[in-house]
Amino acid sequence: TNNPKNAYHLAYNMGKELQLLGFNFNFAPVGDINNNPKNPVINVRSYSEDPDIVSEYVVEAVNGYSDALMMSSIKHFPGHGDTDVDSHKSLPTINHDKDFIDSVDIYPFVYNIKAGAWGAMVAHLNVPALNKKYKYPASINPNIIKDYLINTLHFRGLVFTDAMNMKGLTNDYPDGQAQVLALKAGVDILLMPDNTTNAMNAILEAVEKGTLSKKLISGTTTRFKTTE
Repeated sequence: TNNPKNAYHLAYNMGKELQLLGFNFNFAPVGDINNNPKNPVINVRSYSEDPDIVSEYVVEAVNGYSDALMMSSIKHFPGHGDTDVDSHKSLPTINHDKDFIDSVDIYPFVYNIKAGAWGAMVAHLNVPALNKKYKYPASINPNIIKDYLINTLHFRGLVFTDAMNMKGLTNDYPDGQAQVLALKAGVDILLMPDNTTNAMNAILEAVEKGTLSKKLISGTTTRFKTTE
């Protein structure tokens, strides 16, 4: 419609309808840029192929959900637009260099972080340009979550994985291993493990061994600490 305010009104009304159905969270909106016509999973879920337009619409949608008292998260960090593989079925690779990622792919995320977005979902993507020490998918990679999203971009909201039953993750990282790696990488919320029992047991074992801290699991870390 070429009117970002319509994204606000749509999100607001969706938020109100979701509340009536008993929901308090919508994993939306999509902040990806539609810059690959062969993308089988993002395409029309994106607001535009223009980073500025995507950024404006995402801000309006986040504000619409918020005003409807519905929680939301921007996705799929660090950008799922230029892929020709569906991460529900296999692990896509982003072949952009870091300069392109910094200036294009994550522009809508940076824009929304500055606007106060408090939720971000990290995708199951192979992003070689952001790997320093680890070659894990973005959703379980500390170089991408702790180093880039939290420390470099100064994101202070909640970090979510994309659904952890997707083949882009489970083909190489089974339930249990994937959840421990995600928590170590800086994730706050683990979304939809395929086997919750395996995931919980692995997390408990990691805490007992000291691989994961009790403070992290109990929610007493200081990353979200605010002054009154």
